[in-house]
Amino acid sequence: MKPRVMVIDDLDSARQMVKRALSRSYDVYDFGAVADALPALDRAEFDCVVTDLRMPGIDGLTGLKKFHEKLPDLPVIIVTAFATVDTAVEAMKSGAFDYLRKPFEPDELELIVERAVEHMRLKRENAQLRSVLDGAFSVQGIIGRSTAMREMVSVLERVAPTDVSLLVEGESGTGKDMVARASPSCSGTRRAPSRAPRRRGPASSPRRKPARSSSTRSGCCTRPCRRSSCASCRTATTSRSARAARRRRTSASSARPTKT
Repeated sequence: MKPRVMVIDDLDSARQMVKRALSRSYDVYDFGAVADALPALDRAEFDCVVTDLRMPGIDGLTGLKKFHEKLPDLPVIIVTAFATVDTAVEAMKSGAFDYLRKPFEPDELELIVERAVEHMRLKRENAQLRSVLDGAFSVQGIIGRSTAMREMVSVLERVAPTDVSLLVEGESGTGKDMVARASPSCSGTRRAPSRAPRRRGPASSPRRKPARSSSTRSGCCTRPCRRSSCASCRTATTSRSARAARRRRTSASSARPTKT
């Protein structure tokens, strides 16, 4: 559905020119006088008003005030061929959304109307959100209006000024972490942020102790080694064997009887 734009001008040619410029993107309703346009606000919802300044009967500035009496947020664009600084200032002070001087390019008018329509859309969305949240309450992102939620928030407000530890229980996905974050915020104190416990995954396994080495430590070597492959141990073994052999020969020679 296209946004609705109301065009008011006492000259039919001016109304048709504006209508041609905006009809591609908007539903345009044109009126020859403010008095004819005012009742239309009660029959339909309009997003923007484009009105001439100087018209017989009710002029544009008076019409601007009457429009805002009915719809305070309705954006009104004043268009005139007799633009002066005083009239522009007066229009903006009266609440006009913008002020456009004739003659103007169609693209210029379309750009201003686009901004006015977007402004009205945001105003409506804001009003709808306020109506949805009417009667609800919120504490640090927790929004609700049920009796259970009110009781929970009442408990949080009572324990927040204290140093009492809280145990929050509930099913997964019910908002336990939000309750934990909301608790210190009620009193304005700074506490350490809550952290979820780490879970050990199924693939994790206890660390294995390193296998005990099968190597030995010999008397001549300062580190564990294998005698069969260690050069130091082989050299030491050879030396010990040679000394043992010499001792045996010496003992044998000393044990022989001497000839007389």
